[in-house]
Amino acid sequence: MGGSNMKYFIFSDVHGFLGLLMDELSKAGFDENNINHMLISLGDNFDRGEENYEMFLFLKKMKKKHKIILIKGNHEDLLMDAIKRQNITYVDVANGTYGTIEEFSQVFFGENGREMFFDGFPEFYNKFTEVGLLDLISDMADYYETNHYIFTHGFIPVDYGAGYSYKDNWRESSKDEFKRSRWINGMDMSMNHHIKEKDKKIVVGHFHTSYGNVRNKYGLSLSLAEYQKLEFSDLGMFSIYEDDNVIAIDACTAFTKKINVLVIED
Repeated sequence: MGGSNMKYFIFSDVHGFLGLLMDELSKAGFDENNINHMLISLGDNFDRGEENYEMFLFLKKMKKKHKIILIKGNHEDLLMDAIKRQNITYVDVANGTYGTIEEFSQVFFGENGREMFFDGFPEFYNKFTEVGLLDLISDMADYYETNHYIFTHGFIPVDYGAGYSYKDNWRESSKDEFKRSRWINGMDMSMNHHIKEKDKKIVVGHFHTSYGNVRNKYGLSLSLAEYQKLEFSDLGMFSIYEDDNVIAIDACTAFTKKINVLVIED
């Protein structure tokens, strides 16, 4: 991929709101039968919404048709960790991971689904394997690169030495380093730490775009409390954020019920 005539439709942090995604892809002109159209998901496909199983089926269908590039998000890590642990923690409840597991459990086993996760884990795990969810997540990439763009979930791995700085060999980072990078706020890396990739923009999700849009509008001199209030006071602030280094697209869908679809030809 990455030819000059390829049109990419990029989305991120859908969090189980498949209907909203389908509406936005339609508005953006995506045609799954057009050989020059390709989807890119920047991760966090599940948790918080109520269409997680349907979202999985959509991703599976697009992958089978070779119409999507799947980037792993931190919520994919959380889901895999919970399944492997066979245990639900407060973090899983707070992040919506438990809701996704419960939804899948009920699809698999009906009203007894919740009990199956805790009491019949081998059957539950086998079902996850059978439908292909574990393979779908395991096969997700840490990043994808075209001629002019790098696509990843939070940000590229960075050097954590004396503050954040650019890591020259970030492409050779370990799986754990990439997993950590999925929690980074890419807008912060660009605006406050001036980390960039030479001759390429980094396209990210993970953190609500109002973070960058508010700071662009009001400057960098407000208090954290003032920023946080402004970030969630105007739904218009959740549009796509772009500066010289990054493009951020997470519309905080669970809160705004909006999804940003970025269309790029590269």
